[in-house]
Amino acid sequence: MVNRAFLAAARVIVAEVIPEGQDPAIILTHLLQQAALRRLAGLGVRLQDAEVLVSSEPKLGDSWLAYLALAPISVIDELLDH
Repeated sequence: MVNRAFLAAARVIVAEVIPEGQDPAIILTHLLQQAALRRLAGLGVRLQDAEVLVSSEPKLGDSWLAYLALAPISVIDELLDH
């Protein structure tokens, strides 16, 4: 539920701030990737592991990226098999 609200808010914000002619979906995906990577780095996840996590569920798209950006460390540890 939180992921959906986060994504909805992010879509509205991106649509309002990007220059005309740019694809908001592409910008949103990029921003979510960066948010997930920064969040994972903030949790102490090595860059290589973070990149693997970010790219591990491509079929889930932006939902997966939002999940990673919001997930608690306990979930991230489970995903990393720690």
